[in-house]
Amino acid sequence: MLNLEAEKARVEDERAWRTRLLWVLMTGVFMTNTARCDSDWLLSLLEMDAQTEYAPGYTEAGFQRVTLGMTFDEVRELLGPPLGDYDVSQRINSPHSKEVYTRSWKYSRTPNSTSYHVREIFFHEGRVMNIDQSYYID
Repeated sequence: MLNLEAEKARVEDERAWRTRLLWVLMTGVFMTNTARCDSDWLLSLLEMDAQTEYAPGYTEAGFQRVTLGMTFDEVRELLGPPLGDYDVSQRINSPHSKEVYTRSWKYSRTPNSTSYHVREIFFHEGRVMNIDQSYYID
């Protein structure tokens, strides 16, 4: 009787372990496939109420053409003037940060403090150093 009870417990433990392993593998596959998709794909499920205001000359196609190393003039030619031009040398740079930016051009914002599509370009010494194309959830 004791061996039967022990065998049942072992089978239950093995089944529970296999179930956990299956969930971990399924989660890994889902996350891998999600990471391969456009950065806004998963968030599109949440953005039904997104309120994004873009700069007058902004287009998504133009934003996709911005590349690292471009100058102020090259970006302005693609997207027009930004909604905001900010000196970020004090705000972002710190002794612990590896990134050094001096200017930030914001091409999007939320008109009413809700979730929105972030479109921001960071410059250092007049050249694009980082491009933020994310989704802010509020």
